[in-house]
Amino acid sequence: MLTLMPTFTSGTDHPEIDPVIELATMFKENKVPFSMLFTNQMPDLRRLLYQVGLETFSWTNVYDDIQGIHMKSGMPFTIEDLVLPKEAIPYFLGRDVFYFQGSKKVMQAHFHKEGFVYWVERRLPSGEVVKEQYDDRGFVTTRTVT
Repeated sequence: MLTLMPTFTSGTDHPEIDPVIELATMFKENKVPFSMLFTNQMPDLRRLLYQVGLETFSWTNVYDDIQGIHMKSGMPFTIEDLVLPKEAIPYFLGRDVFYFQGSKKVMQAHFHKEGFVYWVERRLPSGEVVKEQYDDRGFVTTRTVT
């Protein structure tokens, strides 16, 4: 069995034009067995595979293996799942919700074009900022503190 390594990146609008995805689609149509290997962080990988009709084929994401995540599917993180700061007032702007306490921004949630929470940035009382990147299964894939 061949292992293909698609070259599209997370957030791409047209994964179907990736030459390796075009090859995978030909393999699918001709019943040639193959698997796919991804080596980058891909928070929306399952959505992109669904978009090109390859969600049922065998794939491995090295980034998931490094983190010890073995689930291929899950429920995306939604606005209802957010833990909000006390007395925060939300302001909706495009695919973002900004939360303020008075004039101070304490949190921002950014949504993927498919509607799930893509990342959340929180300002801690210490002044540090925590940013969490979520994938389309609801997992935190990265957490940075600055």
